[in-house]
Amino acid sequence: MKTKKSILEQGALLIALIAVGIIPILVRVTQVNYPMSKYSWYPNVDVFFDIYTYFKSNCVIALGVMALIYLSITILKKRDWSKIKKDVVLALIAFLFIWVIVSTFFSTDLYMSLHGYIDRYESIWVWFSYFLIFMVIYSHSWNEKEAILVNRAFILLNLILSIIGLGQYFHVDVLFNPIVKPFLTSFSLINSEFNIGSAYQYNRISQTLFNSNQVGYFCSFSIPYFLNLLLNEREPKKRYFYFAFTGLLLFNLFGSIARNGLIAVAFTVPLILYLNREKFLKYFKSLKWIVLGVVAVILVGSLVMNSFIIERFGELFNPYASEQSIESIMVEGNDIKINYMASELKIAITAHSAQGWVMNYYLDDQLIEPSGIDELGRYVFDQQVLNGVSVFLQQVDSNVYFVVNMDQRNWYFGYNGDQLSYVNIYQKFDKIEKPQSIGFKGIESMGTGRFYIWSRTLPLILNHPVVGNGVDTFASQFPQEDYVGKHYIYHTTDMVVDKVHNLYLQIAYDFGLPAIIAFLALLLIYYKRFIRRNIKDDGFLKSFNISICIGITGYLVASMFNDSSVHTAPIFWAFLALSFSLVKPIAYEKK
Repeated sequence: MKTKKSILEQGALLIALIAVGIIPILVRVTQVNYPMSKYSWYPNVDVFFDIYTYFKSNCVIALGVMALIYLSITILKKRDWSKIKKDVVLALIAFLFIWVIVSTFFSTDLYMSLHGYIDRYESIWVWFSYFLIFMVIYSHSWNEKEAILVNRAFILLNLILSIIGLGQYFHVDVLFNPIVKPFLTSFSLINSEFNIGSAYQYNRISQTLFNSNQVGYFCSFSIPYFLNLLLNEREPKKRYFYFAFTGLLLFNLFGSIARNGLIAVAFTVPLILYLNREKFLKYFKSLKWIVLGVVAVILVGSLVMNSFIIERFGELFNPYASEQSIESIMVEGNDIKINYMASELKIAITAHSAQGWVMNYYLDDQLIEPSGIDELGRYVFDQQVLNGVSVFLQQVDSNVYFVVNMDQRNWYFGYNGDQLSYVNIYQKFDKIEKPQSIGFKGIESMGTGRFYIWSRTLPLILNHPVVGNGVDTFASQFPQEDYVGKHYIYHTTDMVVDKVHNLYLQIAYDFGLPAIIAFLALLLIYYKRFIRRNIKDDGFLKSFNISICIGITGYLVASMFNDSSVHTAPIFWAFLALSFSLVKPIAYEKK
């Protein structure tokens, strides 16, 4: 009987080790067939080659299946059944589990909810896996030996990721070189040309986490976590290791140029010093050099990046977009209405053919005529408000489009049958309109466009406040037809906004307000239990649990600017469950 119990206990440990030591590093070149051409705001492409996310997503689901089998065996044996019924934490996770099902049933894009959006693949099955992994790790009674194993797995993971990051910074392809590439690529794709060159822009580090923002998001947990272990380590050799290791992580954070991670680390450093204030005062002489060393690494990192970090922070709070001269563009029947420079330019099309178009121009309801033709053969106007505006016809393939050049961009319009419509950069007919927005007016460009995204996300949440819009459907429901807004925020009209860039808004959008309330309640219970019941002894478990709590805090701070993904979420849910388990009320423990 003891042997069977041991196997079950090892199963929980194995799931935790895979979640925090293996999942984030997984990559594989995979061909994915995904029907995206049906969307008017996306090019006619249905075949994609994914490197970082698709395989990782499937492995998270596989780990979720392992967790489900473990829980099923546990429940069938009636182990801790009373705990499952009584524990408010498990009740909240069960509620989230059920609410994800309800939300998916009412999803605004069922295919996306079941498969996840391209480059994300965070489907309903992935969220189920997060919850199942949490339940397994939370239900396990952790001892110091197991905690040390988890910590070592996390160290190894961060070490490998950091080495890959160093290679990317110095333009060394660690992943897809001739030796490693065959192990990461399916047989049919081995002879294809794949590299991670996209990570080399401005020497930016992305590791195996898809992009640099995810590196910052990952570091928002790992750097505070290891900083606290550094301050609590008693053995000199291990302390030196943690110091060098933390410096390596900081280099990767600076190399990613991800501001979310820098903000999270800056937020958690005072918290680390406060929680370790007694030790810091007691061992001031030795610990002060550690603190000064970390500060030195940060300063050197800023110099190495040639003040690019400072510039990036400047972009965060600087509304870099110029004043919007175009307020809106609308197509109504055969009329194109443009609110430009506080005036309305209306172009009424009375006839159109391959030989030419006939139209009348109105400025604030007053009939006007073009004043001449410029050197490019375009009609121009002599009204001051229309200075810099020109119109012309342009043939693209077999189609003839009417073009308005305004604000240094060509805006194309054509007939789809008898219906006048806007023509986007992919030569697809699409509607163009000003969407609903809430707040952030005039500062949408701040946060590198995040305020713009949030202002358009809030109405989507209020449209489906109870059950949400469905998991990973954001790209299909966001007003991608806001081409004018994209023109000013992103300086292009082909930008596809596919994520909220805020974990809390993401949960509210995906699953509705009840889900975000449950999630926040879960976090509130965690911090309440941590403050009341943190481990009292001064051994590794105490510093380990404090490190997790600080790491979770950093992650939650960075979550203000990032949303959940398969690259970082398994770390969060696994460590949250583990720390939760260490501060469980004694009444729930099996003695």
